[in-house]
Amino acid sequence: MSDIQIISFEGDYNNEDAYNRVLGYIAQKKYIGGFGFSCTPELSIVKWFQLSEFYSNYSNTKKRKIWHFTITFQKEWDSCNLISMAVWVSGIFREKYQSLWGVDYSPGTTPHLHFGINAFSYHPDIPPLS
Repeated sequence: MSDIQIISFEGDYNNEDAYNRVLGYIAQKKYIGGFGFSCTPELSIVKWFQLSEFYSNYSNTKKRKIWHFTITFQKEWDSCNLISMAVWVSGIFREKYQSLWGVDYSPGTTPHLHFGINAFSYHPDIPPLS
């Protein structure tokens, strides 16, 4: 077995509450961060993700709105290394797509990372992430 396991969650993630469910779940983690949104009282992270979809020049009515995946490690990593890895992975997407990450310390599991990557770019002419 590999020391690192990446799991992309099944499902279409094309329903109206897909952003709320994924981002809300990740936002409950002990440490969170991401790229492509502002933490202002006027707009939630969910609203920032929805605005990218709204302004996109691509119609995506039946396609995925958000990608949700985890990275799990065979051995425990300390918080600093997990956060550094989360920032690095989110950084892969940051020039085109919004991301939110969270470090999950659920009881009975090895600490692992959750990611929510918007399928829609905040650049209207860039196609949805597939």
